Amino acid sequence: MILKIVWNHFKTRPFSNLLTLLAIAFCLGLLGGFWALSDNLRLMHAAKGSQEGEMSVFVDGSLFNEKASLIESQLKQFSWVASLQKVSSEESLKILRDKFGESLTSSLSEKSLPNTYRVKMQGSVPEKELQSAIESMKTWEGVIDIDLGGELWSGELSKGSSGLLLSWSNLLFAVVFVVVILLVSHITRIAFESSRDDVETLTLIGASKRWIFTPLLIESVVMGILGSAFGLFMTALFLRYGLGPLSSILFGKIAPIQELSWNALWKILFMGTAASVVGAFLTWPLIASSKNRS
Repeated sequence: MILKIVWNHFKTRPFSNLLTLLAIAFCLGLLGGFWALSDNLRLMHAAKGSQEGEMSVFVDGSLFNEKASLIESQLKQFSWVASLQKVSSEESLKILRDKFGESLTSSLSEKSLPNTYRVKMQGSVPEKELQSAIESMKTWEGVIDIDLGGELWSGELSKGSSGLLLSWSNLLFAVVFVVVILLVSHITRIAFESSRDDVETLTLIGASKRWIFTPLLIESVVMGILGSAFGLFMTALFLRYGLGPLSSILFGKIAPIQELSWNALWKILFMGTAASVVGAFLTWPLIASSKNRS
């Protein structure tokens, strides 16, 4: 009975349901494409470090000597590390003042700067292997950041396009989540309003709020899953035909990868489904009020 109601809802509003699906797919596809650009930028950053053969690991200067020594020994365990040089915060400040001048570095002090380990690489390091090592190092206690190319920490001066793109990625994630909630909430509200007479009849014969709400919830979940699937399809099309040219325009070279991680794909699917469930629950006040009518 419940599945029949859900099917009738889809049949009576095919055009509006299709538009909602396409809108959800577009939003999630846009997010997937943006994540792909972010992944490509990170790998290009790794390629830069691999080509230059040097990286800087910034470590909290307040760490005890034992923990700092542990980080140093962990760095030496990588097979591609040829040499390691420690630059103290005092030395970093002097170098930065010589490079950027007093006016740009006036806000920096020895206490605000971390210790730096300059790592020289030996041979050619595969980009994905280097990126994997960087992600691992970022989880180590005391590691603040990592720069490929051997630069020194300079606070705001060191923020590059990768950090900016990450900020925009997080903002886009939040915007897409809200948009999908609103889209599903709207189509669910339409479904409820179009069948209000049937709902009130069911209420009069004793149907519970949960029973009345279940078809709307199922419809929303199906909408979210289908929208996510179409979104993944649009992302796949973008990865195949659009990512290379766009990356070439933005970054000056063709993207080295044309795929998203499984983690990112599952995030898109989960976000579309979760946002749909939230959107469905926004119609709960309508169901509650319909039961109070006589």
